[in-house]
Amino acid sequence: MEMEKEVLICYDIESNKKREKLRKELKELGFVSIQKSVMWGYVLPAEIRAAQRLLKKYVDEKGDCAFIVNTRLSEKDLYFQIGHEEMFKKYKEPYLVV
Repeated sequence: MEMEKEVLICYDIESNKKREKLRKELKELGFVSIQKSVMWGYVLPAEIRAAQRLLKKYVDEKGDCAFIVNTRLSEKDLYFQIGHEEMFKKYKEPYLVV
């Protein structure tokens, strides 16, 4: 049984067209947009692998960059949060909201 993982995906893609296509496809995988180029998700490893494939498809290694990072924004060790309170409530109750 695969367990869900909480990850951030951050990307800097010069092409507006590619960036918007990537953002749309990541949303379809279950990721939530925090900013235009930052997505958060509490997803299965299969969705993370699919996100990796999408990044390879849309990121031009010569001028763009992207990364996926394990995170725990919905855990007690969230240091500070302002905004997007509702986004985390459907997963786990945030502990520090201003």
